Amino acid sequence: MKKILLLLITIITVISMSACAEQITVTFNTMGGNDIPPIEVDEESRITLPLEPVREGYIFLGWYMQYYYLEEYNNDTINVNTTLYAKWEGITHHMMVVTNNHNGDVDNLFYKTGDDILEFPIYENPGFIVEGFYSNIELTEEFLLEVMPNEDLIVYIKWIEN
Repeated sequence: MKKILLLLITIITVISMSACAEQITVTFNTMGGNDIPPIEVDEESRITLPLEPVREGYIFLGWYMQYYYLEEYNNDTINVNTTLYAKWEGITHHMMVVTNNHNGDVDNLFYKTGDDILEFPIYENPGFIVEGFYSNIELTEEFLLEVMPNEDLIVYIKWIEN
């Protein structure tokens, strides 16, 4: 009788242990957004996503399975420890380039937060060449930004006689 009871206890324990799902960890790489703590879920389960992360100057586009955003996470079951990556798009900002300080001519450019500002268009003014781009109307602070900040900008062109 003891052997049968021991056998039953062993069988029940084995069945119980095999029925227990293993815990896996899902971490969230917010790619510059606010921190979101990892969560523990049962293997083969769907997760409840946390509140969307926040990043100043950006719009959250979703969670992705890879750092390079090939596959969006679509609430599939998760089988292994996983990191989900936040994808962002910068908010569009206005850059007004004052092309002629004397008559107020302007050129309107648009960049998203975080965009590279690689080069300006070619500006022409008969008899003059562009000496540089400046952040102030007095033309004393050279415009040196390489990445669009989370704000609108005014840039002034300094012309010198050709």
